[in-house]
Amino acid sequence: MGIPFLRMEACGPDRPGQGSLTSSSAVPLIVVTRSEERAELINSSLRNEGVPVRISRLDDTGDLATELEKAPWDMAVVFADEAEKLLQVAARIIGEHLSPVLLIACRESLDEAQIAADLEIGANDSVSLTHRDRLTRVLLRELRAGRLSRSLRDAASSASDYKEQLKSFMAGVTDAIAHVSEGILVDANKAWLDLFGYPDADGLVGMPFMDLFGSDHQAALKGALVAVSRDQWSGDRLRVDGLTADGEALGVELNLEPGTFEGEPAIRISIVPSPKDDTAVLEELHAARLRDPATGVYTRHHLLELLRDRLTEPMAAGIRSLAVIRPDGFSNLEKTIGLAGTEEILVRLAGRIRDLAQPRDLYGRLGGNAFAVVLERGGRRDVKAWAENFLEQVSKEPFDVAGKSIAVTCTIGIAIAADLKAGAEDLIRDATSSCWAGAEVGGHRISMPADEAESTLQEEVDQVWKLRIKQALMENRFRLAHQPIASLTGSDEGLFDILVRMLDEQGEEVLPSEFLPAAVRTRLVKNIDRWVIGAAFSFCAARKPKRVFVRLSKDTILDKMLTQWLGRRVQDAALKPQQVVFQISEKVAGAHMRPAQELSAELKKLGFGFCVDSLGSGASTLQVIGQVPMQYAKVDGALMQGLAGSEEKQEKVQTIVEAASERSVATIAERVEDANTMAVLWQLGVAFIQGYQIREPEVVLSDNEHRG
Repeated sequence: MGIPFLRMEACGPDRPGQGSLTSSSAVPLIVVTRSEERAELINSSLRNEGVPVRISRLDDTGDLATELEKAPWDMAVVFADEAEKLLQVAARIIGEHLSPVLLIACRESLDEAQIAADLEIGANDSVSLTHRDRLTRVLLRELRAGRLSRSLRDAASSASDYKEQLKSFMAGVTDAIAHVSEGILVDANKAWLDLFGYPDADGLVGMPFMDLFGSDHQAALKGALVAVSRDQWSGDRLRVDGLTADGEALGVELNLEPGTFEGEPAIRISIVPSPKDDTAVLEELHAARLRDPATGVYTRHHLLELLRDRLTEPMAAGIRSLAVIRPDGFSNLEKTIGLAGTEEILVRLAGRIRDLAQPRDLYGRLGGNAFAVVLERGGRRDVKAWAENFLEQVSKEPFDVAGKSIAVTCTIGIAIAADLKAGAEDLIRDATSSCWAGAEVGGHRISMPADEAESTLQEEVDQVWKLRIKQALMENRFRLAHQPIASLTGSDEGLFDILVRMLDEQGEEVLPSEFLPAAVRTRLVKNIDRWVIGAAFSFCAARKPKRVFVRLSKDTILDKMLTQWLGRRVQDAALKPQQVVFQISEKVAGAHMRPAQELSAELKKLGFGFCVDSLGSGASTLQVIGQVPMQYAKVDGALMQGLAGSEEKQEKVQTIVEAASERSVATIAERVEDANTMAVLWQLGVAFIQGYQIREPEVVLSDNEHRG
């Protein structure tokens, strides 16, 4: 009983199949026996199997409890024949110990009855000195089982601790956080419950997550949830309208990321409020001075300042315009619902403008009942599409004001900055004039400057442009720019849309919207197309992208010599034809169906790809998809304006996607500018997107890389 502990280290070679028992750390064992030889027998049995062991030998059970408290032990082997009740005492002491320790009874000889008796006492198993092989097998088996059991307990404990920590975290943080699994809300913290107006989780957990949000945003939200679940979400925040327990609208930004809840995959959704500090408060106070107190949008004075600054900034692409918005029949509305009621309508209109605006849009109150919005879009059709979406959103639901249900319509006057070459005041004046002109003929419409026939002045301007374009071609003052086309499946396909830029005599960039219309009217667009094709070939040879998209004008596709010229250029250029996809617009394809079909077939023979863009912009969309062979179909960017809140536009895009999919044609959405639109496109099955949501175009080919 007073004999010092005997520690023996077994360091035999590792053997396969022993799992964690063959690790460098020795297995701690207690052997209760008066015989050092018996302790060594246990040691050698395990050592011969490649298991390192650290053994403490005790004469009897007198010091067993103390030894168990000193260090963690895996197993105790008790030579039960050496003293009466030795096994019973050891089992009681081990049973009272907090940490589980395996108990093995060892005897000189053994039979089935004795094994049953030892198991009844509390041993994990019994072994005999006369059957050394079984002794070794049992020790190894129980040690492995003990290690596995401990690992499972540790894992369960960690999971339990994690669950408690998660609950504590969820309850304590101020951010509103919820977890969604397979479309069902499975957990929400107190901040989330408070934000949405629920007294406890019982009324919220278990309901479809979509029921917490307005119908206009459900398509975007559903697409984002699917993308996150497949680990293909870009991480952008969604701007959506939530619905409180009382059915009130609640504008929020959602951050979505993969997570787990109770060990199962889930999506973690948080609403993170903006940090509030003294600086933020001061900034908010300063911003409040710049905003109309009733509607919260910019005042006329501040909007005018911002517009002046914006007009000095060059646009990389597209057009800049100003939209002036007025509610129709405002004086009659005031008679019906009073001054306070009409002010409420203006507040609602300002909110609708805010909901539909893109990040770079500027908007404010011009005074009285008029608002102005500065829009930067890809073209006139995109501007018009935004305005049409606004009119639809306002008119589709009545306004409940002063106890009455009021139908409200608006008229929108639009002026294009690139057309006017005017200052901010002139732009506002012309947009306002267009707005009044629309109101005078009945309202509820969009009024834009009419497209006039070529006048003498236009002809004079075009002649100037003709000389400038020819000079730029001769002096190689054109540049290529490219914009990435991103895959919604998450993979980098290496696709780029090729754009053209022109430099003026001072080296300043000229927007395509300025020189291309003149090039079309003066029949120089085919020359520019040839330059772009040659530059695109050089770009492919130098940069080796997987695929680039090159636009062709109507004049070029009607050129019978195009494919012969392309064939010669392919032979001269170090590129693979499949790197280039030529694209034409739906308008051109629909008006020239036979030439489009022939061009597609001839390009395919040369190895090039073919694409039709702006699909959905005209009445011949499905006819073009069905009759013109193509590898890619680009959905018109105008359909992206307000897509997230328009079921009609979603159905139109869905029709295009389905028609293209039936013919194994990949779809690309043009001019995607926000995360909500991207989420809807994901849900609708669009394969690729391009636009400012991905990246602005950048110049990729200089005059040193391409000559003529």
